[in-house]
This record gives sequence, structure tokens and C-alpha cells, in this order.
Amino acid sequence: RLALPFAEDAAPSSDELRIAQAQLVGWLEGLIQGIQATLFAQQMAAQQQLAGMRRGELEPGTEPGGRPGPDMRPGTYL
Repeated sequence: RLALPFAEDAAPSSDELRIAQAQLVGWLEGLIQGIQATLFAQQMAAQQQLAGMRRGELEPGTEPGGRPGPDMRPGTYL
């Protein structure tokens, strides 16, 4: 919900400050939950990739389709 900014000539009331604090806390909680969800998704993707490599599905230097990447040549150092 949008509200007008506090008036410059008058101090905000305690009710206005409590509402502003609650809105800020809610916004921060949503931000933290979004960050946690992103980190969890990245961790799950990394675990799946590692499990696939352990099963031999993905050899080093190959793309997920099993074909060597366009820039990957065996024996090339640089």
C-alpha cells in the first residue's frame, strides 16, 4: 500500500512510525526469503550436476548433450 511521505513540518505520530516499521520489516523479510530461495535453487542445481558427473553422464570438457564443446579440443592447453 502506498502512502504519502511524512510532512516536513510535523513529526510523525507513533502509529505512523509503527506502520512504516511494519512495512519495512515485511519488505526485508520478503527480500530475504527471495534470496534464500535463489540460493536453495542454485545449491540443488549444483548437487544435480555433481551427481550427474559422478554417474558419468557429463565428462569434463563436454556439453550436457555429450558432445565436445566448440572450443574444447583434447590436448589444448590454452
